[in-house]
Amino acid sequence: MTYTFNLIDQPWIPCLQKGGGIVELGLGETFARAHEMREVQGDTPLETAAIYRLLLATLHRIFGPANPRDWKRLWSAGRWDATQVEEYLECWHARFDLFDEERPFYQATDLDFPTPKSIINAIPQMASGNNATLFDHHLEGQGATLDPAQAARTLLTVQAFGLGGLSGQKERPYTDAPWGRGVIFLMEGDTLFETLALNLFPPNPDQQQPDDCPAWECNDPFSPSREHPHGYLDLMTWQSRRVLLLPEEVKGRTMVRNIRIAPGLRLSASVLDPYKHYRKSKTAGLISLRFLEDRALWRDQASLLRYMEDFKEAFPPENLRWIAKLYGAGAIDLHNAYRCMGLGMANDQAKVDFMRHERLPIPGEYFANIELVDRLNDALQFAEQTRGKLWAALHDMAAFFLYPQVVLKNQEDKEKRFRLNEQQNKEVNRLMDHWGAERIYWSTLEMPFFRLLAALPKDADLALKTWQAILRGAAWEAFRFAENLVGDSNEGLRATVAGSGQLAYGLATLFPNLKPEQERIL
Repeated sequence: MTYTFNLIDQPWIPCLQKGGGIVELGLGETFARAHEMREVQGDTPLETAAIYRLLLATLHRIFGPANPRDWKRLWSAGRWDATQVEEYLECWHARFDLFDEERPFYQATDLDFPTPKSIINAIPQMASGNNATLFDHHLEGQGATLDPAQAARTLLTVQAFGLGGLSGQKERPYTDAPWGRGVIFLMEGDTLFETLALNLFPPNPDQQQPDDCPAWECNDPFSPSREHPHGYLDLMTWQSRRVLLLPEEVKGRTMVRNIRIAPGLRLSASVLDPYKHYRKSKTAGLISLRFLEDRALWRDQASLLRYMEDFKEAFPPENLRWIAKLYGAGAIDLHNAYRCMGLGMANDQAKVDFMRHERLPIPGEYFANIELVDRLNDALQFAEQTRGKLWAALHDMAAFFLYPQVVLKNQEDKEKRFRLNEQQNKEVNRLMDHWGAERIYWSTLEMPFFRLLAALPKDADLALKTWQAILRGAAWEAFRFAENLVGDSNEGLRATVAGSGQLAYGLATLFPNLKPEQERIL
């Protein structure tokens, strides 16, 4: 039986409509109706990002703006030029067939040696090997069956987010796919067209080779074997896995239960991804920002907006730097506010811990005024310093509660800390984790931070004073939460007095000009 599923014509991309509701579209219709759609909405953040990756690679190949003037012409049209899109997709139509016998999309046909495996091996949220089950309760032994649309999305996801690990071939382990580690940042507009357009930027010319092209235009995307892409398009369609979907007929329908899979191209760790945020580490060089379970992205927002060309300590995503250039060139109205999406996962080696999709609002003024970014950074530094004062107070309260006998006799010197041994410190930290007061502190600040973001361009001094008052109030609220858990025993009361005294002193030194009546409990 001959199987076929062409991604250009067949519906497989889940799009959220402006009025609500999900509709699946083919690649051609997605571009044609992008101005009518709200966004791409995959089953997981990884799937959503992987689809955007393919859409952006295709649009770059078709339109590829070279400068802000070219970009503004695309933006002003409000939709993609149907003729250009149709001509390109028609030219490469055969290469987008998921089950083509000669050149199946994003796959390799020379995979006779690997034993067929369940397609679960290509789905991060399902359980296979040492990967824990996240959102699905299939087990590798039970298998899974996907229709062609699901299989297409799975294929894109594993090529974008596959993690390194054992492959069954001793000398050839799996390596990380380009987006396997680190947060992926995408600018977001009010429609799918705007979102895609905001992420169209000229690639770095120093990293471009004349033969750069997307994988489907190559006679063999795995040849020559290489660790450095030929350019932006090669990177965006990089295939870290040699995969072959094995379609079959199930009750009259084409389905995919098994695949052949083996290591593909190995990407050098020195290759910087344009959609990631990097910072310098004294020991590890450049490292990308990653999701942490107890840390929301807004706490790093000032660093993300460090878009200057000569910044030495952090390297923001190229799409954010491009937006700053567009504002500078007058291609975007200064008062337009957009959002930045952060998508990805947290993982421990080859094990996926969780997936996340966050949104950060960014008023346009921050792209045009670096001083505003400095003030925002000051505000976030105050938040971290306040957290430090809260931590010291909680530590004192926990230490006094567990080990009152080791408390220093001179309580008047607030700078001295409790002298605990290693085991005692572990017990104190364990009790503080149980209270969860720091989580209360940061969660309390999230919405006030977004209000601060909007207020800073209007009156920075007033906004920062209000923010400081909010920080002090949030610290006290978090401390009171822990205090209630300590209880009202004699030990608990003594511990509370010690902790509250430490917090009052710490906040007074941090905010000497903040009057008590300015304190705000949210």
